[in-house]
Amino acid sequence: MSNKIYTFKNAFPTALQDRLYDAALNSNYTIGWADTAEPEKRTQPCIGSHWNKDAVHKLGLFKNFKKYVDKTVFKKYCKMENLSFVVVNLTKPCDPNFIHTHSGQFGCVYYVNPTWDLNWAGETLFFNSTKTKVIETSLYEPNKLVVFNGSIPHTIRAQNITGPSYRFTVTLIFEKK
Repeated sequence: MSNKIYTFKNAFPTALQDRLYDAALNSNYTIGWADTAEPEKRTQPCIGSHWNKDAVHKLGLFKNFKKYVDKTVFKKYCKMENLSFVVVNLTKPCDPNFIHTHSGQFGCVYYVNPTWDLNWAGETLFFNSTKTKVIETSLYEPNKLVVFNGSIPHTIRAQNITGPSYRFTVTLIFEKK
């Protein structure tokens, strides 16, 4: 399976961007979910809102994400029955984040905030297999979708205190089966 990382800028029309931002702002969040099973990394819990498949349909996420996934090597896996989970990740300035993977899966990460200055940080970092070198950086840019092999180690760099209080991403994780 390819380790290619696909980036799609200006992914969605304004109406969908607005719906996703409104949904992120009005979601119920849980403190304590984690992208990793490692106990030492669970001391700093993530904040997220898990969306069910009904929400995915109501917001039009699947069909809009699928048209981009269909341009990647993950096309054959992009089916509703392969959707493992959907989460809105909410990070705050200076939040710790840990390098992790989604083995046997691929991910779609959408940058939700409608306004973002590159000086605020918040980018996604992708690492080599030994986690010793950044192989690609995806700047946090509004309305950008990133599709990648979940086996690529990745994390985010938290935004700094000069930017917004909240950084939102909508993440869809699919099983590769």
